[in-house]
Amino acid sequence: FFSLHSDKAASMLDKMKTVETEQPAPVPHPVDKAFQSIRQELRAEFKRDPYVELRWYIVVAVLGLAGTYLAGSHALAATILLGLCMQQAGWVSHELLHQQEGPWGNAWDHQVLQIMAGTICGFSPRWWAEKHNTHHVRTNHVGIDPDIHNQPILYLWAPVKHMDTHFRKFQHFYFLPLYFVLMVSWRLQSMSYAWRHSKYETMAYMALGYLWMWQLPLAVAVGSVLVSGFFIAIVVTVSHESEEIHVSKEESFVVNQLTSTRDVECPDPFTEFFWGGMQYQVAHHLVPTAPSYHLPAIKARLMEFAREHKLEYKSTGMLKTFGDHYETLRRNAHVASHDGTDPGEKFAYVRLSGDGQ
Repeated sequence: FFSLHSDKAASMLDKMKTVETEQPAPVPHPVDKAFQSIRQELRAEFKRDPYVELRWYIVVAVLGLAGTYLAGSHALAATILLGLCMQQAGWVSHELLHQQEGPWGNAWDHQVLQIMAGTICGFSPRWWAEKHNTHHVRTNHVGIDPDIHNQPILYLWAPVKHMDTHFRKFQHFYFLPLYFVLMVSWRLQSMSYAWRHSKYETMAYMALGYLWMWQLPLAVAVGSVLVSGFFIAIVVTVSHESEEIHVSKEESFVVNQLTSTRDVECPDPFTEFFWGGMQYQVAHHLVPTAPSYHLPAIKARLMEFAREHKLEYKSTGMLKTFGDHYETLRRNAHVASHDGTDPGEKFAYVRLSGDGQ
């Protein structure tokens, strides 16, 4: 709770009525208990910087305006620029959904979030938050974390026979083309969620985005959505899918994050920008409310904490990370199916319900 919620939200607990529970209160894991103090120190030390964030908003706007301007004369360049614009707007949205109240207030953050997520990316912030927070709390837990359940298209563990497909053996070949449709899937799920939950404000912002795309050449409009999906997918998949998959509950929050997540070491300024802070995935999962531009400094502190408690903080270069991701898909393309049960079966075949990727 405290890792995902703001200080303001945590303070509301003091106003709630105390009631007796039928079950004993959970006892914190020793590692989690030791981590509580460092988490509070990091949250207090690394605050939001409105001017750093403003520069990020300007970059997104410049990419969008440049892509729109070039759409009629340089379709390929426009498609790439708009795809990058949507990807970076996605990172900004991710940032705002995790953050505590900023120096310019919640009203400002709310409007920026609706523009970045709803108008530019075409997805519902509330839909994404519900999905993503579950991923943070029980990362890589089969049957709980929606981000690892992509059956019957991609398999990260041996499937039960009735959930298997004949094309699984090719998944390590088709996964990259498949990543282009990620944003298409998220947009469709967001439309469904916003309509079913009467999110009229979000639908209005999404409509503005589709009006923007409608005036673009069709190839640029469709192409930019596909490119943005690919740009996002190659970042968000590799930090978790090759790590430990939990079938039973991991009692320690900290150990869960360290075993199921890795950082990616970017070799140059462009890839640092391209990854949008997602390269510091372990640090982000342990202190999710920390701004991404502070994560390099936070990573150093967390690596020291991990060493003190004899835990592994995983961080690898880009080539190693992509190689491990490919090997995970290749290995599970050929692993034998079985007759048992799969706790993740409830996620399979239901991709447009608003749950999962």
